[in-house]
Amino acid sequence: DATVRLQLRDIAGQERSGTLTRVYYKEAAAAFVVFDLTRWETLESVRAWKRDLDLKLSSQEFGYLPAILMANKSDLPAHPKISEDDLDRFAQEENFAAWFLTSAKCDLNILEAAEHITNHMIEREELMRATKDGVGDSDDGSIVLG
Repeated sequence: DATVRLQLRDIAGQERSGTLTRVYYKEAAAAFVVFDLTRWETLESVRAWKRDLDLKLSSQEFGYLPAILMANKSDLPAHPKISEDDLDRFAQEENFAAWFLTSAKCDLNILEAAEHITNHMIEREELMRATKDGVGDSDDGSIVLG
Protein backbone atom coordinates (compact mmCIF):
# COMPACT_ATOMS: atom_id res chain seq x y z
CA ASP A 1 0.00 0.00 0.00
CA ALA A 2 1.11 3.53 -0.77
CA THR A 3 0.07 6.68 1.03
CA VAL A 4 -0.87 9.41 -1.39
CA ARG A 5 -1.80 12.96 -0.48
CA LEU A 6 -4.01 14.66 -3.05
CA GLN A 7 -3.88 18.41 -3.41
CA LEU A 8 -6.67 19.80 -5.57
CA ARG A 9 -6.63 23.09 -7.43
CA ASP A 10 -9.86 24.43 -8.86
CA ILE A 11 -9.00 26.61 -11.83
CA ALA A 12 -12.71 27.23 -12.50
CA GLY A 13 -12.50 27.81 -16.23
CA GLN A 14 -9.75 30.41 -16.11
CA GLU A 15 -7.95 31.27 -19.32
CA ARG A 16 -6.21 28.37 -21.03
CA SER A 17 -3.82 29.98 -23.44
CA GLY A 18 -1.55 32.08 -21.26
CA THR A 19 1.03 31.52 -18.62
CA LEU A 20 -1.50 31.34 -15.78
CA THR A 21 -2.36 27.71 -16.52
CA ARG A 22 1.32 26.78 -16.36
CA VAL A 23 1.34 28.02 -12.75
CA TYR A 24 -1.76 25.98 -11.91
CA TYR A 25 -0.47 22.93 -13.77
CA LYS A 26 2.97 23.07 -12.14
CA GLU A 27 3.92 19.71 -10.63
CA ALA A 28 0.52 18.21 -11.48
CA ALA A 29 0.49 14.42 -11.33
CA ALA A 30 -3.10 14.02 -12.58
CA ALA A 31 -6.22 16.00 -13.43
CA PHE A 32 -9.96 15.93 -12.94
CA VAL A 33 -11.79 17.70 -15.75
CA VAL A 34 -15.37 18.43 -14.72
CA PHE A 35 -18.30 19.41 -16.89
CA ASP A 36 -21.90 20.25 -16.07
CA LEU A 37 -24.40 17.68 -17.37
CA THR A 38 -27.10 20.35 -17.40
CA ARG A 39 -25.12 22.49 -19.86
CA TRP A 40 -24.04 20.64 -23.02
CA GLU A 41 -21.63 23.40 -24.04
CA THR A 42 -19.46 22.65 -21.01
CA LEU A 43 -18.63 19.25 -22.51
CA GLU A 44 -17.28 21.01 -25.59
CA SER A 45 -15.06 23.21 -23.44
CA VAL A 46 -13.67 20.01 -21.86
CA ARG A 47 -12.12 19.14 -25.22
CA ALA A 48 -10.11 22.38 -25.21
CA TRP A 49 -9.05 21.96 -21.56
CA LYS A 50 -7.92 18.38 -22.11
CA ARG A 51 -5.91 19.33 -25.18
CA ASP A 52 -4.27 22.14 -23.21
CA LEU A 53 -3.35 19.68 -20.45
CA ASP A 54 -1.95 17.24 -23.01
CA LEU A 55 0.04 19.96 -24.74
CA LYS A 56 1.59 21.29 -21.54
CA LEU A 57 1.95 18.16 -19.42
CA SER A 58 2.30 15.06 -21.60
CA SER A 59 5.62 13.51 -22.33
CA GLN A 60 6.68 11.40 -25.26
CA GLU A 61 8.23 8.89 -22.90
CA PHE A 62 5.37 8.55 -20.39
CA GLY A 63 2.34 9.60 -22.40
CA TYR A 64 -0.64 11.61 -21.30
CA LEU A 65 -1.05 12.94 -17.80
CA PRO A 66 -3.71 10.76 -16.13
CA ALA A 67 -7.01 12.62 -16.35
CA ILE A 68 -10.53 11.71 -15.29
CA LEU A 69 -13.62 13.18 -16.95
CA MET A 70 -16.28 13.96 -14.36
CA ALA A 71 -19.85 14.42 -15.60
CA ASN A 72 -21.21 16.44 -12.70
CA LYS A 73 -24.77 17.24 -11.55
CA SER A 74 -25.99 13.74 -12.35
CA ASP A 75 -28.45 14.15 -9.46
CA LEU A 76 -30.51 16.60 -11.52
CA PRO A 77 -33.29 14.99 -13.57
CA ALA A 78 -33.34 17.60 -16.33
CA HIS A 79 -29.83 17.06 -17.63
CA PRO A 80 -29.43 16.67 -21.41
CA LYS A 81 -29.48 13.15 -22.70
CA ILE A 82 -25.85 12.19 -23.07
CA SER A 83 -25.57 8.44 -23.44
CA GLU A 84 -22.95 6.35 -21.73
CA ASP A 85 -21.80 5.30 -25.21
CA ASP A 86 -21.27 8.98 -26.08
CA LEU A 87 -19.25 9.51 -22.90
CA ASP A 88 -17.24 6.33 -23.55
CA ARG A 89 -16.44 7.52 -27.06
CA PHE A 90 -15.62 11.08 -25.97
CA ALA A 91 -13.37 9.90 -23.13
CA GLN A 92 -11.52 7.54 -25.46
CA GLU A 93 -11.11 10.15 -28.22
CA GLU A 94 -9.72 12.70 -25.76
CA ASN A 95 -7.45 10.21 -23.95
CA PHE A 96 -9.13 10.31 -20.55
CA ALA A 97 -8.19 7.46 -18.22
CA ALA A 98 -11.89 7.06 -17.35
CA TRP A 99 -15.11 9.00 -16.84
CA PHE A 100 -17.57 9.08 -13.95
CA LEU A 101 -21.12 10.32 -13.52
CA THR A 102 -20.80 12.47 -10.42
CA SER A 103 -22.74 14.70 -8.11
CA ALA A 104 -20.75 17.00 -5.87
CA LYS A 105 -23.97 17.82 -4.04
CA CYS A 106 -24.76 14.16 -3.26
CA ASP A 107 -21.14 13.02 -3.05
CA LEU A 108 -21.75 10.52 -5.85
CA ASN A 109 -18.66 8.80 -7.31
CA ILE A 110 -16.26 11.45 -6.00
CA LEU A 111 -14.26 9.00 -3.89
CA GLU A 112 -14.35 6.40 -6.68
CA ALA A 113 -12.92 8.90 -9.17
CA ALA A 114 -10.21 9.91 -6.69
CA GLU A 115 -9.24 6.28 -6.08
CA HIS A 116 -9.14 5.60 -9.82
CA ILE A 117 -6.91 8.57 -10.59
CA THR A 118 -4.67 7.77 -7.62
CA ASN A 119 -4.05 4.28 -9.00
CA HIS A 120 -3.11 5.80 -12.37
CA MET A 121 -0.77 8.27 -10.66
CA ILE A 122 0.98 5.47 -8.80
CA GLU A 123 1.37 3.39 -11.96
CA ARG A 124 2.78 6.36 -13.87
CA GLU A 125 5.17 7.26 -11.04
CA GLU A 126 6.40 3.66 -10.86
CA LEU A 127 6.99 3.64 -14.62
CA MET A 128 8.85 6.96 -14.47
CA ARG A 129 10.98 5.76 -11.56
CA ALA A 130 11.73 2.42 -13.23
CA THR A 131 12.75 4.19 -16.42
CA LYS A 132 14.89 6.74 -14.59
CA ASP A 133 16.49 4.53 -11.95
CA GLY A 134 16.06 1.08 -13.35
CA VAL A 135 13.87 0.19 -10.36
CA GLY A 136 10.22 0.76 -9.46
CA ASP A 137 10.36 1.58 -5.77
CA SER A 138 12.63 3.29 -3.28
CA ASP A 139 14.76 1.29 -0.84
CA ASP A 140 12.01 1.23 1.76
CA GLY A 141 9.31 0.26 -0.76
CA SER A 142 7.52 3.61 -0.62
CA ILE A 143 6.38 5.64 -3.58
CA VAL A 144 6.75 9.40 -3.46
CA LEU A 145 4.49 11.45 -5.71
CA GLY A 146 5.22 15.05 -6.59
